[in-house]
Amino acid sequence: MKPILAVFIAFSILVTSGAIADLTPIPIGAEFDSPNGIFTVRLTDERNDGSNLEVKNNQTAERRRGAAGTPLLSLQWTGDSRTIVMIEHLADGSQTALLHFNEREWQRFEIVPPGGAAGHFEVIKQDIGQASLKVTYKVTKEKANGEMSRAFTSSFNVDGATGKIYGIEQHAIDITTYRVLKYRPGK
Repeated sequence: MKPILAVFIAFSILVTSGAIADLTPIPIGAEFDSPNGIFTVRLTDERNDGSNLEVKNNQTAERRRGAAGTPLLSLQWTGDSRTIVMIEHLADGSQTALLHFNEREWQRFEIVPPGGAAGHFEVIKQDIGQASLKVTYKVTKEKANGEMSRAFTSSFNVDGATGKIYGIEQHAIDITTYRVLKYRPGK
């Protein structure tokens, strides 16, 4: 793809997608109800076992623990109320992580963009569906000295139950485009 076309595509995504938002950390004590009302997840202080999420079954009062990277920037549910979708802060970026309930336990999946190793990556969009989601990252590749060698966007679908990635689309972008791309709330 020609560089000018890649820049046009990236800017088109940015302009047509609506609001641009800076994600702010979720405060300790914040609660999020699942769409069906069965579960409530609450961000807590980190315990000795590393857990900092409490998921309560509102029908049985059973409570289970889970973990999220902090600061936690976003927490939402899939429409089927079985997967918690999070954006966790990383040094110079962020990542999507999932907690999925498989009827016995909550399983954690970290969703890293394909080709994201040896560089930085940051979530710029999540479209959350009934049992899956589409995630878009901006990604850099860096030389051993830390100098950026290239940048691209990486969009893909994720199965909420397994954390499996499919339907990968990547587009080269220039450094200016990389710097201006910010998180945009999805559906």
